[in-house]
Amino acid sequence: MFSLRRRRRLVLMGVPLLGALLLWLYTHPQTGLQTQTLAKEALRHSAERSGTLVMRPSEEWVPLLEATRQEEVWHEELTGGALEGELNRRRAHIASATSHSWKAYVKFAWGHDELLPLSSSSADAFGGLGATMIESLDILWLLGMKREFGQVVKWVADFDFNRDVNVSVVETSTRIMGGLLSAYQLSEQKALLIKAEELAHRLIRAWDTPSGIPCGMVNLARSACANVEEPVTLAQAGGEQLEFAVLASLTGNATFLQKVRKAIQHLETVDPDMGLKPAAISLTTGQATMQSYGLGRVSGDFYQYLLKAWLVTGKADGRSRAMWRQAMDNMLAALMFASSPSRLKYIADFDRGAVQHQSDVSACSIPPMLSLGIRTKAVAGQKALQYAMLTRDLAYACWRLYANHETGLAAQSVKFSPGADFKATARSHHLDPQGMENMFVLWRATRDSRYQHWGWSIFNALVTHCKVDRGFAGLVDVQAGGAKVDVMPSHWLGATLKYALLLYSPQEMLPLDQWVFSSQAPCILTSVMNSQSEMDGQSAF
Repeated sequence: MFSLRRRRRLVLMGVPLLGALLLWLYTHPQTGLQTQTLAKEALRHSAERSGTLVMRPSEEWVPLLEATRQEEVWHEELTGGALEGELNRRRAHIASATSHSWKAYVKFAWGHDELLPLSSSSADAFGGLGATMIESLDILWLLGMKREFGQVVKWVADFDFNRDVNVSVVETSTRIMGGLLSAYQLSEQKALLIKAEELAHRLIRAWDTPSGIPCGMVNLARSACANVEEPVTLAQAGGEQLEFAVLASLTGNATFLQKVRKAIQHLETVDPDMGLKPAAISLTTGQATMQSYGLGRVSGDFYQYLLKAWLVTGKADGRSRAMWRQAMDNMLAALMFASSPSRLKYIADFDRGAVQHQSDVSACSIPPMLSLGIRTKAVAGQKALQYAMLTRDLAYACWRLYANHETGLAAQSVKFSPGADFKATARSHHLDPQGMENMFVLWRATRDSRYQHWGWSIFNALVTHCKVDRGFAGLVDVQAGGAKVDVMPSHWLGATLKYALLLYSPQEMLPLDQWVFSSQAPCILTSVMNSQSEMDGQSAF
């Protein structure tokens, strides 16, 4: 079995020969044995010229370079696009779901991280920092729920972060600090920025490790790492950079920026010829603790943040853009596959020397990321065309992760199997936002009404299967339906419903050329650092 690095090298040897052929295949949709044979012969010829053979899976597996454009049967589009009256009706339904969820949270879980809707109680999965209310600030503002927004701002202003609890650095940075910064940029309520900075001072010592990679957990009262001996995931190592960079710009405190910059600079040196970075990293050495790579839950946010950091710094952060492009090239060359029989595109994982044909619902965030790279010219020319075709195919595959199940909702994880496309391996659903994010961003980017249609199907499935008397709850089994998971995750209001609202709102509401969305969906102005992309005479990263 070839290593991931060798597979990437061998596939890329064929790029000069295959470039024109690939573009022709993408722009001339054909099916049949002749087209597939041409692609296979091109690969074989490229490999034989190098004196070795390309690693090929069994005949049932179809890597990207051998795949042709699949025949797709799309759902019927709304005639002439959704009319304004229909858009208003859909926004009203989403506002109703928001109000229903918010009232239940206020009554049974106010001040806590998450509502337990079945037991009418609460849970503190993120240290008891009021995650649901802080993550909900955006949608409360967008829906004009200013009284509710003001109540949360008052609670935040009075809250004391001096708490003897261990919290996840990445979750607290993206959910709590990110939520505060996003709401501040929308409302200019100074108390939100003050509390974001206060929290950041308690988190910043997470970067005081031998490698400069942040530890995974921090004790807020002591402002110190709680687990310095444990490795961290890639998302933990570099998934906080956007929030800290923005805070540095808004406050003028360069320390926040310097800490984050050190970690990203180090990560650039880890497996530099690979593009993709290892999924687990030692705090002591800063090197991989296992040879696992991919764009799933433990890694995907890191790559999104590379691209978004480049944008938030006014495109001054060349390092992040270069790292992102190299990672995407590696992904295309080594981890892109198509299922059988439907030829759904998906991105596999690589773990301990072997490709793992598995994925999870977070894969639905990849098409929006690629779309963002195209629209902002992070890639151009033939590569942009390839990304555009891939974005469309992955967006459709995301939709199938929902539509293939009886409830119309996506399972947490799936495994791709020859002849069966995919089967759920973790069958629960937790009101995840990635599917709705996919539909929102692709609709804004393409104005193709199928994404609004698919998004409405997902929303209806959520209302049908997940609405309960006191809010919304996840499902135990997306095939069987019925049994619920007793938690309304904080991302339900702050991300899933917000993306649903934006999907049916005018483009002037958070336009994508002015705002980017962080991993937990707080929105950040792309211009926030344009006038301050350099601090202390140095590049932002």
